[in-house]
Amino acid sequence: MCGDLCDAECPEPQVCVIDSAFVCYDRSIGGCDFDSLTLTREYCSSGEVCATRSDRPAMGSFGGGCFGAEYCREAAELGLRQVCVYSDGSLMEEGPPDEGACPPAPDEMEPFCGGSCGACPAHEPASGALVAEWFRSCLGINEEREFGVCAFDGGQPCRPGADSYALYCPRYEGRPCACIVFRDPDGTLREAGNTTFVESCLAYRERYPDAVECLDPVEWTPL
Repeated sequence: MCGDLCDAECPEPQVCVIDSAFVCYDRSIGGCDFDSLTLTREYCSSGEVCATRSDRPAMGSFGGGCFGAEYCREAAELGLRQVCVYSDGSLMEEGPPDEGACPPAPDEMEPFCGGSCGACPAHEPASGALVAEWFRSCLGINEEREFGVCAFDGGQPCRPGADSYALYCPRYEGRPCACIVFRDPDGTLREAGNTTFVESCLAYRERYPDAVECLDPVEWTPL
């Protein structure tokens, strides 16, 4: 740890994340960036949990660094002014359950992630695509689910009328994309989601049928 809690300095290229975690952190590994508690622009491609200052979720738009569940538990015991937030906006309490071995990858570019599955693989935009970079995310882990699914480009969320991926995915990736949209605890489907490949979304829905829906990006109907 670093900052007010100790005198140690962080080795380069790490920095001390004073405002959210009080630990040395390499920002090059990515982080978490919420537009709101129900829509994430980027979320912990490492398969870990987003740690942010405890007053930030109430602000709506916020960000932070990605850490393991054990850090979140220790930080809570130390009384640090931070909370750990899952990609669905819920707060980490005990941590994800242990679900054992990683399920088979539905798509090698967008597999399951978190737990024994580990991090999402790098996925750069296809050659010729009018996109500078992807915001990589591991979505879906929470107190009930150890595994998430890899998704990309949360900077352009799926929502009715935003159908650019209907053309992009077949043309540049060679297969169709789906909008993976999570449900609130009462079962209500959220108004927007993130993009992943169809097979990845369908496999995740099969494993967690009450958690997500896979929607056609043009028709906005279930696949």
